[in-house]
Amino acid sequence: MEEYTLTEVIEYARVLEENARKYYLDASKVVELSHAKEFLIELAQEETKHIELLEKLRDRLKQGKALVKKTVEPLGYGDFVPDVQLDERSGYKDILMVGMKREQESVRTYEKFSHYTDDPDASALFLFLANEEKKHLRKFETAYDDLIDAPY
Repeated sequence: MEEYTLTEVIEYARVLEENARKYYLDASKVVELSHAKEFLIELAQEETKHIELLEKLRDRLKQGKALVKKTVEPLGYGDFVPDVQLDERSGYKDILMVGMKREQESVRTYEKFSHYTDDPDASALFLFLANEEKKHLRKFETAYDDLIDAPY
């Protein structure tokens, strides 16, 4: 197994966050519903904050400061919604389902990475990022739950 420095790990995570940001911005240009566009743009802005957070986190780890351990648990909807592709006809529900799947995959990726390292700082970084992605997943799931429970 190849060895990576903490700086390389942070850079990899930054690229993942940048890809997510770009995906949400691109999707916001495809969908037509204004509230769906706003939701996707808001998610892209959160990914931008994660990129900034990674920079601050790198500095924190260099100083030997601990990470916050409080975790968020998803509701589990991502396990049950179908895979969908976004296009110009996609509605808010489609966006929520795609978002759940993408965030769920990010959580799994970061959690796996935390087990693939012997470096406690890198492991802590991956667990921190997994928790950040769980927050996004929970946001999608809550919005999905609200949409499903809405009276029509």
